[in-house]
Amino acid sequence: MPITTKTVAVYFKRSGPTIRNWAREFADHLSPTGSPEAGKVREFTVDDMQVFDLIAKMKDQGKTYDEIHAALKSGARGDPPDLDESALEVLQAAEGERRVALEVQALQQVIVDLRRQLDRAQEAAAQVEEVKLENKALQTSLSHLEADREELKDRLDKAMTRIETLSRQLGEEYVRGVMDTLQRMGQFPAGQGNHQSKDT
Repeated sequence: MPITTKTVAVYFKRSGPTIRNWAREFADHLSPTGSPEAGKVREFTVDDMQVFDLIAKMKDQGKTYDEIHAALKSGARGDPPDLDESALEVLQAAEGERRVALEVQALQQVIVDLRRQLDRAQEAAAQVEEVKLENKALQTSLSHLEADREELKDRLDKAMTRIETLSRQLGEEYVRGVMDTLQRMGQFPAGQGNHQSKDT
């Protein structure tokens, strides 16, 4: 059974891009199928797995690429994988199940997030509806205030007209009263004495 990049990634608990990066970096120490020409499928051997084992262990120790290159050039290798073909198949199947489980978990989180967004949207819609109702009530109140304002203006105009009428009436009555008083006192201006002599 060919050992794929996915199998190596699962076995060493690294990501696929990490394994591909290691394969490019340490291509001189891998089999021809482990570092194939462009367009060909990458397949690793058991010897390649020993190279990756050494790389993984040294990276975990904080070693640099130069130090790993030096170790590989000196012939150092890691331990061979303790997996036969059937075990590799199980490992790949388990990785597939793990990926499905992760996808399900991610989808469940998406559902939770969507429900939260829906709840927020419903709350916002309820607030909008409440504002609409308040706005309608305010418009009704405004209409009533406008009607009251027109009524008060009409009443004010009538009151002003009445005041003007009363003012004129009071002015005329005042003038007549003054004239009557002057007549009784015999103090009419010159030219009004004839009326006074007729009374005597």
